[in-house]
Amino acid sequence: MSFTVDLIGFDTIRERLKTASEEIFKEVDAEIGASAQNMASAAKRDAPNDQGLLVNEISYDKDPSQPLTWFVVSRASYSAFVEFGTRDNRVIPPGLEQKASEVLKGAASSLSAKEAIFKWCARHGIDKKFWYPIFVKIMVVGIRPHPFFFKQLETEKPQLINRLQQIL
Repeated sequence: MSFTVDLIGFDTIRERLKTASEEIFKEVDAEIGASAQNMASAAKRDAPNDQGLLVNEISYDKDPSQPLTWFVVSRASYSAFVEFGTRDNRVIPPGLEQKASEVLKGAASSLSAKEAIFKWCARHGIDKKFWYPIFVKIMVVGIRPHPFFFKQLETEKPQLINRLQQIL
């Protein structure tokens, strides 16, 4: 699960970048990178940390082939299920419908639901004989969302725009 920040709607910044010096261009790139790092750090802070797997799969990186392009990614196969919830508990914030549809379609687990629940029960000291009621609840009702990823954009984007306007 990943997202990019595009400067759509920020025509002033885009126009200024067209005529900016190499130094300004590098400074803008560094600010975008700093925002990507901030978003990844905040996502790690806000992600559930049962085993640390989800947290360890959150990262950011620069696309070397595209100028001013940075990615914030959560590579855990179940990230979308945690972010948006499942079944009747699914909550998709306005504006994220398309992205949610993409990531939920692509989400898959290497463990079966039964194996995952067995492991979860073991970590929490719950006898494995109780796996079935837990399984049924998850499969019928779903899990509640635990937003940790996309909400970072709403916090960081205005700050990034401010910093870019100050640079330019």
